[in-house]
Amino acid sequence: MALPNGFYRGPRRFNGVGPTTLPTQRWSIRTSGEIMCSPAIAPNGRIYIGSKDKKLYAIDTDSGSVAWSHDTQYPFYYNTPVVDADGNVYAPGWKTMSFAPDGTVRWSVKKGGISQSSAWLGTDNDLYITTTASLATDNPTLYRLDTATGEEVWSAPFPGMREIMSTPVEVAGGLICFAGTDGNVYAYDKSDGTLRVTFAIGHRMKCRPGVSADGSMVYVCMTDNPIDQNKIVALNTAFLPWSKAWEYSPGGMYLSQLTEPIYSETSRRVFAGWYKLLCVAGGTKIWETDAIGYGTRLVFDANENLFIGREDKKISAVGQNGQVYWTLDGGGLGTGVAIDDDGVIYFGGKQGVVVAYAAP
Repeated sequence: MALPNGFYRGPRRFNGVGPTTLPTQRWSIRTSGEIMCSPAIAPNGRIYIGSKDKKLYAIDTDSGSVAWSHDTQYPFYYNTPVVDADGNVYAPGWKTMSFAPDGTVRWSVKKGGISQSSAWLGTDNDLYITTTASLATDNPTLYRLDTATGEEVWSAPFPGMREIMSTPVEVAGGLICFAGTDGNVYAYDKSDGTLRVTFAIGHRMKCRPGVSADGSMVYVCMTDNPIDQNKIVALNTAFLPWSKAWEYSPGGMYLSQLTEPIYSETSRRVFAGWYKLLCVAGGTKIWETDAIGYGTRLVFDANENLFIGREDKKISAVGQNGQVYWTLDGGGLGTGVAIDDDGVIYFGGKQGVVVAYAAP
């Protein structure tokens, strides 16, 4: 099964080649609130990004002008929107909303709790969200929603868990999985919501799992644990029952709670952000960078250069051998980068500014 590259900002591996020399700014626009999520690139030449001012913005990538905006009545934190092949936008939060490319609201649904992570669009154009309890009566829940209507197809509540921070991802065997703050990785049958896997990792996880292109390997990072217990864990997910392939502990380094491991199909390496960016293969460290301010959101360009959002509100470009090409100010906590086919990069930041940068 070939998975889409679609994670919540579109692909995690983009078709464009990003700049490896210090880029220059093309345009910038200011919103009324801090930006903590990542841009999603649409097939119509726009990016979509949410702000803490409670608005979703559609921005023309050529001019930087706002094509439309919509007051969703909920702030965007790490709940980045996702765009399907037809250009429809899905924005989770206190409720989940879908917009047509022209900004028309297609549907809006309210489920118990709040989505603190982003949605997943599956291979069948199926939509999955996770929620965290916001009231004492809420249960954190995994939902499958119909993309045409927003109606619930099935749901899986977790009354024993206070929050789910992980974006769900699709893996082999028609399963949808997420990493739990209770120390387990869960996987459900996409078709009917039947629980298929409960894999005990043993420690709290907030990250979205990384996954290989065929869904046969899943990578998770432990967070919020004693410094000697934070690890990257690789799981064999090709067949049931799942098994652990390897694990790696960097030792002496805290892991960013927002880190998202990413897997290279070409080099068969996994990358994740501690205080330094780490590259691991088969449970062995290949390299680490100097201090890089807790790398969080990682994406590849077409040459598998890494573009990294950082907790210190900077953006960096890093090569496959660990060389840091450049670093820019102006990012935000949790912000990630999107790269278009022309190699232009887009991101938002703490000051509420959305920017486009390109090679000089």
